[in-house]
Amino acid sequence: MTSLKNLGWDDFFQSQLNKNETLIPGRISTENKTNYFVHTEYGEVIAEVSGRFFFSTDSKSELPKTGDWVLLDYFEDEKKGIIQKVLERKTKLSRKAAGSKTEEQVFAANVDYVMIVHPIDESFNYNKLDRQLVVAYQSKAEPIVVLSKSDLCENIDAILQSINDNHSVKLIPTSTVTNEGIDELKNIIEVGKTYVLIGSSGVGKSTLINKLFGKDILKTQEVREIDGKGKHTTTHRELIVLPTGGILIDNPGIRELQLWNSEDGLSKTFGEFSEYEDQCKYKDCTHTVELGCAVLTALGKGEISKTRYDNYLKMRKELEYLETKQNDSAAMNKKKKWKNISKEIKRY
Repeated sequence: MTSLKNLGWDDFFQSQLNKNETLIPGRISTENKTNYFVHTEYGEVIAEVSGRFFFSTDSKSELPKTGDWVLLDYFEDEKKGIIQKVLERKTKLSRKAAGSKTEEQVFAANVDYVMIVHPIDESFNYNKLDRQLVVAYQSKAEPIVVLSKSDLCENIDAILQSINDNHSVKLIPTSTVTNEGIDELKNIIEVGKTYVLIGSSGVGKSTLINKLFGKDILKTQEVREIDGKGKHTTTHRELIVLPTGGILIDNPGIRELQLWNSEDGLSKTFGEFSEYEDQCKYKDCTHTVELGCAVLTALGKGEISKTRYDNYLKMRKELEYLETKQNDSAAMNKKKKWKNISKEIKRY
């Protein structure tokens, strides 16, 4: 049976418990539609959220997510529990939920490292990597870029150099065919630390987890010979405790990674822009047409690449649009809330 400490429990979570706490702590390993699998000191149990807790939440992001620490009533005879509270999160990985609704989707909580699994074959995409780094940095966890399928790449050194030119992030080329980088990954995984794997469908996340675990615990699909791509296999998020003590969270392939309140992540990912933005003539400079824009001057001198500039502006505009939508959504929710309160008052 895995101890709470080996599951990631530390003083941050311990300090949130009342002195005479009767509920037991547990960590969400899998989130299903109607229930959860939760790791506890009594083993893994099936749990549901209490009605009182469910109706006290204002959004789906406040409900338990994979990696969350929760407090629950435990019924030993049935090996079941009722979740009464989600403890404050140390970190969270989130995005704007897919579709037209303006709401946050948290897809991993309390992670220490974000392993961005990105193929280093002909499908390598700098803009996509930048977006993934923005989300990783915004989570407050530390990113690690795992460059998969290195056996299919003939210019690894050039790609590594181009990434290093723009980012100060750990890079690990890997191949589940030749086992390149697998031992290096195993060596950096620490007991009690949580690593979430993110990436597009077919980049090899499940195969990589099987390698790190030492046996096939997750289903994988065969790679197509024509393009070296795999099919999407993982259908839900799952927290996995390695025999060596580290904790992995596997994610379904992310097809649509929209940003959510990612200003800090944007600044860290595009660090070269910060020094120039402070020199702009206008504080609200959009870096597009203004005279006295230091960013445009740097772009003209070749100190900022055109590709990075375009990607930065694209994500910045996305965040500005999101902020407008959030304000509209908040106003509508507030209006709806007071309308319901007025109805209740009239009833009495």
